[in-house]
Amino acid sequence: MIAHLPMYDVSKNYQAHQRLWQAFRDLMPNAPALTRHSDNLLSDWLNPELFFSQTCGLPFRASLRRHVKLIATPNNNIENCAPGFYHSVILARKGSAPDLIKMTLFSHIMSLNLNQAGLPRSLLGLVENPNFAPEDTQHRHYL
Repeated sequence: MIAHLPMYDVSKNYQAHQRLWQAFRDLMPNAPALTRHSDNLLSDWLNPELFFSQTCGLPFRASLRRHVKLIATPNNNIENCAPGFYHSVILARKGSAPDLIKMTLFSHIMSLNLNQAGLPRSLLGLVENPNFAPEDTQHRHYL
């Protein structure tokens, strides 16, 4: 069975992911142990052996919603965010004047695994309003 927590899967989060999964297994003792995700998350998410995983909203809406069941959206208690939402920000060195659209597209290309991370909303905001502030966006991710 596949059970993994691929969102923010970096070494500093390893212990937190283990604690979260242990709390889940305390409530559901027959749940499998966590497994490592493959290099193809879409394949993992569509695998009939999937027991539990995480995804951002974009892959969920674009490819998964007809094939998997949404069971929860985490609430990270982020200040000035509705429950279940988070903020993405774009940073630049003070005094520099980067091309915001090129920078946003580059950052998206660097994580081209259908990770929402605010790109669609940020681009839409730039098109609709030249004075758009990316910090005005809120994004939902799914567990």
